[in-house]
Amino acid sequence: MPPIAHRLPLTAPPHVLAMHPGNPHGGRGDETYLSNFWVINLVLGGRGTLQIGEATVPFSHGTVLVIPAGISHRYRFTRPVTKVWVHFQPIVGAQAVTVPLTHDLGDDLPRFRSDMIDVATRFVHEPERGVARVWDLLWRLAPGIVEGRAERSPLAERLLRHLELRLVDPVDPAELARRFRVSATHLNRLCHQATGLPLVAFVRRRRLELAVHLLHDSTQSIAQIAVQVGYPDLSHFNKLVRAFTGRSPRAVREASPLVR
Repeated sequence: MPPIAHRLPLTAPPHVLAMHPGNPHGGRGDETYLSNFWVINLVLGGRGTLQIGEATVPFSHGTVLVIPAGISHRYRFTRPVTKVWVHFQPIVGAQAVTVPLTHDLGDDLPRFRSDMIDVATRFVHEPERGVARVWDLLWRLAPGIVEGRAERSPLAERLLRHLELRLVDPVDPAELARRFRVSATHLNRLCHQATGLPLVAFVRRRRLELAVHLLHDSTQSIAQIAVQVGYPDLSHFNKLVRAFTGRSPRAVREASPLVR
């Protein structure tokens, strides 16, 4: 079976060698490469096939190709393309994640393209920022599994930290997507990979975990706690706590050592 993914050391930021915001390829026929570094290629416009090892995979506008070091590969173009590219070396000793050979960005293309072109343009003057952004881009292409366990990408860590600090605020996936410069679909997928729950369900669980903690370990009133965790409607709060714990807020409170 032809290879469709690679194991890429990714739990430490890579060493970025060079980046380019876009140059044309395919005007002079096939191209063959054998590099001692890894490559990210974002394909814009055109189409063709990539032959790598025994695999031949198609690519077209919006495809990201992640090519490992030391493997000969050939591009055949049926229409010329523009490539936005990054050359990098993973850090030796970092744990590996599975990264697909090809990734169709779909709805994520505008954000991913904007981020990749922006960081490629700024890389010479802001190399540290470039490394961080490349690391983030690679995590956005990875399913997020490290040695059999879920691993959070840098973007997922920032998202969860943001949610924890604003747990009481209304959850607006569209606004969060604009803030983090990804699609709402991708943001929801990140949250699910990191926590096992979609975005809204994760926030609800964290609010209720906080509510149970406050009911059991504080002397605030039930109504005050309801407001503090984002559910000022006391009747709704009661229903949510009962569904979450199997007990009413009053029963949770009565089990607290603080009321004895």
